[in-house]
Amino acid sequence: MTVTADERRARILQVVRDLGTVRVVDLATRLGIPAVTVRRDVAALADAGELARSHGSVALPDSGPNARPAATTGSSACWCPPSAATSTR
Repeated sequence: MTVTADERRARILQVVRDLGTVRVVDLATRLGIPAVTVRRDVAALADAGELARSHGSVALPDSGPNARPAATTGSSACWCPPSAATSTR
């Protein structure tokens, strides 16, 4: 059975909705597809405004100025408030 790009992308979106921020390599493992395919699908979803990409991870796009990803997958991905991310201390 061949899975279409639309079906793969729907599965990617569902995983991100369920888990919050997810690393691309974790998506590939979870979905059983090559990382290069996930990257291509994530790029298409990001171009359509359905996902936000950040340094090897993906999340749902911000829905407001204080929005943040719901949860991580236990990976090294984390979220820092903008003020902490730009601090020079």
